[in-house]
Amino acid sequence: RRVFSDANPPRFAQVMVGGGFSPVFGMRIGATVARGGWAAAPDRSATLVSVEGEYGFRYTKVTAEWLRDAFDGEASGAGVTASGWYAQAVQTLAPRWFVSGRIERVSIDAVARPFAGIEETLGYRVTREVTIRAGHRANRGFDRSSWDHQASVSLVWARRWM
Repeated sequence: RRVFSDANPPRFAQVMVGGGFSPVFGMRIGATVARGGWAAAPDRSATLVSVEGEYGFRYTKVTAEWLRDAFDGEASGAGVTASGWYAQAVQTLAPRWFVSGRIERVSIDAVARPFAGIEETLGYRVTREVTIRAGHRANRGFDRSSWDHQASVSLVWARRWM
């Protein structure tokens, strides 16, 4: 629903249940299931499921998530299912240097070829608040055979106020 608009679809009941646990030091695993109405039709609902995890050891942190979204269709019963996952890792190389990488994939049952993405970043912490990053990202869109490549350089300033 739009927060700053009066033109909103009707409200729907939605239920979400989730939880997580830490089986060993440095590891966290969680899952969520949500079910409820969607779109502007009372006979449509969606089910969303996600599982995520994180593991940190020494100077490495690995994070991954898998999700599956099933959207009911019209009264005829036709719907759409999408699923996706990502995995990423960050490795501290030296006190101020780090590298990170990410791979992701999203599939939709109505589309023959999935979306895919790969990203690599090299970073240097100038101070606790300022980081310089250089990266490369490659995307292959849905139903495309070629990859789009992007390069980036960023200066990041982050500060905790509390």
